[in-house]
Amino acid sequence: MHVDNAGVSHYAWLVENKTTLVYDDHRTDHEQHIKKAALHAERFVRWVFRTFPDLARASNLEQP
Repeated sequence: MHVDNAGVSHYAWLVENKTTLVYDDHRTDHEQHIKKAALHAERFVRWVFRTFPDLARASNLEQP
């Protein structure tokens, strides 16, 4: 089974930026950074549903 790695890159971005997102609200571009994080999170969730549909069904989750 071939797995598209796009979701992994979105997850990696979120993990790499978690400290900045949570604690560094003094950045001049904090709002833009939060919006970018939301976009990465949304794309990661969509990737999970597309790549692992059984996981979504087993968890009774709905696709965003």
